[in-house]
Amino acid sequence: MADITRLGNIATQLELLASITPEDGLRLEKTEEAKLQRMFNALVVVTSEQLTALIDLSDVDDTMSPETGHVLAWDGTSWTSGVVGEGGAALSLDDLLDVDAPSPTTGQFIAYNATTTKWEPATVSTPPAQKVKNLLIQYPQDGDAWGIWYTNTALTVDEVQAARVGGTDIEWTLYHGDEILSTNTTILTSTDMSTGAGDNHVAFSDATVPANKWISYVQGTTSGTPTQMSISVFYTED
Repeated sequence: MADITRLGNIATQLELLASITPEDGLRLEKTEEAKLQRMFNALVVVTSEQLTALIDLSDVDDTMSPETGHVLAWDGTSWTSGVVGEGGAALSLDDLLDVDAPSPTTGQFIAYNATTTKWEPATVSTPPAQKVKNLLIQYPQDGDAWGIWYTNTALTVDEVQAARVGGTDIEWTLYHGDEILSTNTTILTSTDMSTGAGDNHVAFSDATVPANKWISYVQGTTSGTPTQMSISVFYTED
């Protein structure tokens, strides 16, 4: 037992104390047991006083300066503070297993691809802006013909609005063709325009107009004495 009492290091004495078993035939005298107990109590006090914060742990960076919103993340060497995305947290969207977006470009968004089962960059498809051309005829007469405009871009007619002032009925046809006032292809024919408030048309004989064509209006039979005829052609360029 004299060997034990000569040890000066508390930790070493505790380790030696723990190694003593009844099978060794060794017994501690009451005074020596009490002495070791006091050493153990002192060690517990010292240890509890030293471990008062995270930085007291051996695998935590004792130089970190956490701020509001920081998290504790592993940087490969120790635990340290940082915002999400730094120091071992999720680094980028592309790091997620169900995302394949290594090189997105400005203006793209993330869309789900059911074929690859991944979220991938996609480009916003902006629909073409709708345009309109108007024709106003004063005192329309039977057989009037007007070239509304020439298009050097292919287009699709979306809607035609027609209205008259005065009279009781006007028949008219909208065409597209190679020359002004040509009647090559019928876009729309209105056989009855008895409603003075106007008609809206969305069904056409041929709404697709190739590039380099004239769009023309040709008036048929007029009933009564109309003073005005208005045509508005709404379209989108292809």
